[in-house]
Amino acid sequence: MLTMKKIQRVLSALFLYTFAAAIFAGALFADDSGDERVVEIQEYKCLMCDVDVITFVPDALDRKEHMERDYQVKEWFMLKDSSKPFIEYKDCKLGGHIFEKKGSKKIISPIDVYKLIDSFIVLRSGGTINSAIQEVECALCGKKDFWCFEGDDMDLYKIIRLDSRLNVWCMKGGSQISECNRDLIEGCPQSKAHIFRTRAVRSTSSYSIAKNLSKFFFSN
Repeated sequence: MLTMKKIQRVLSALFLYTFAAAIFAGALFADDSGDERVVEIQEYKCLMCDVDVITFVPDALDRKEHMERDYQVKEWFMLKDSSKPFIEYKDCKLGGHIFEKKGSKKIISPIDVYKLIDSFIVLRSGGTINSAIQEVECALCGKKDFWCFEGDDMDLYKIIRLDSRLNVWCMKGGSQISECNRDLIEGCPQSKAHIFRTRAVRSTSSYSIAKNLSKFFFSN
């Protein structure tokens, strides 16, 4: 039998889901989860060795001081691994890389960032990138170690199944997000799906994203 307390708990859970879904849905740029184009990038090609790379705008690779090998060793790192300089992955045997822009800036989805992660360079001393970051937490279990690009719906664009994990994946390694395993109603099966709500929206650098990549998630 449902007591008043249990009824209130159910209504609270439904409100949290509706509230979280409304927050994320309000930022959507597409109807389908995983196709939100919210990340501004710039593609580059090395004139010396033809290697192609990508940066988050406005990180730049084509200024005069950027052509020095010593500068590249100290400042350029891989998004997928901030512990090693970019040049250890894609060395230019003729000296330092000399990059020029390939076309205009583009706006891509977070899942495309993951698919192209091997090509992304981050700048250790770079400034704030144009694409904002959301810190989110689960309204059910309270877990807080989740980051995503602002505008990613984190799979809350539709009615979700509480008996399965969200179609949300970690940017570092591509593993699916953990289960929530928190009761909505006492005596009923636990919810495996997290119900996210926004804690903060802020700006950050590309290097900060690389350093915290294990906290960074995207919807599929």
